[in-house]
Amino acid sequence: MANDPSAQVVAAACNSGAGIYGTAWWRYTASEETTFVVHAGNRVGSVYEPIGLAVVAGDLGSVRACGEEAFSISDTGAITLSEGESVYIVTYATRVDTLLHRIGVYPSSGVAPSNDALVSPTEILSLPFSVTQETTLATRESEPWCFTKFGAGPSVWYSFKATRSELLKIDIASDYTSHFVVVPGIDAPSASWLCGESQFQTEAGTTYLIGVSGEAQLRNSGRLTVSVSAVAPPPPPPTVRLTIAPSGTVNKKTGVVNLAGDITCTGASTTNPVNGSLKQVAKRVMQEQSFTGNGAACTGQPATWTAVVVPRTFLFSNGEALVTASVTACNIGGCASAEAERTVKLKVG
Repeated sequence: MANDPSAQVVAAACNSGAGIYGTAWWRYTASEETTFVVHAGNRVGSVYEPIGLAVVAGDLGSVRACGEEAFSISDTGAITLSEGESVYIVTYATRVDTLLHRIGVYPSSGVAPSNDALVSPTEILSLPFSVTQETTLATRESEPWCFTKFGAGPSVWYSFKATRSELLKIDIASDYTSHFVVVPGIDAPSASWLCGESQFQTEAGTTYLIGVSGEAQLRNSGRLTVSVSAVAPPPPPPTVRLTIAPSGTVNKKTGVVNLAGDITCTGASTTNPVNGSLKQVAKRVMQEQSFTGNGAACTGQPATWTAVVVPRTFLFSNGEALVTASVTACNIGGCASAEAERTVKLKVG
């Protein structure tokens, strides 16, 4: 047990006069007037547990602040020092124990965020919306969060009443590890909460709550930027049309066939390659061979596609053949396909 006079000052102020154990001390002197908060924890494996915490005046005669135990750490409120003023930060156990002391000292505005509680969110009145705020004096909501791991740190809240159905996008940037949740109404069951989904579909007339929380780490708050914007609707799928030329050429010696046609496409950059098959009856037997031709640029004007059909086990010959072909074009709005079938006259060429 720590029995020195300064430890007794801490015990009296922060532990109801009961003994404190395993103290660790740090001295901090402000180089300029500054406001800060202190976080402290006992590191156990990869997680933190609350630990005794106090900030003691530089003369060791009084305690400036006692730490409050949060979900995973202990922390102080805002403390302001003038230029050159010193304080001591002390961590301790309330029983005989082995501790792995960790502290973090972070700048603070000294002002608690007005949207700290779920019931008093910042109202988003129009889109796009973006705000940067400090969360060092935010507190943790008592309600469980997504998967029970979010919300271990302080949280801040925003609300948006949808006037129409649309797709919204959320962007979160912070100097600490943060998570967010979208709640469709303050009384919405947890099964309907959207955990960390960067886009969500709104329904006209519904008010959505957006909560941003720190993780269960020593630094669980700080500078946060939240942006919400409408996602532009995707374009319609492309339009595509495919034709097959009425004639093709066949090599008398090799049986190789050359086919062609046109692709007319809009709403995409290019189409996929043309795929198809060539069928011809020879000596009462249907001979068939698949082929792949080129795609085409989607300019809205007809573009030529060609394909070379190489027979594998037989030779195509002069005469009629059945050609079937298809082509697909895609954009972010979807895909469209076109098919064509035609009896083609093969000529020796």
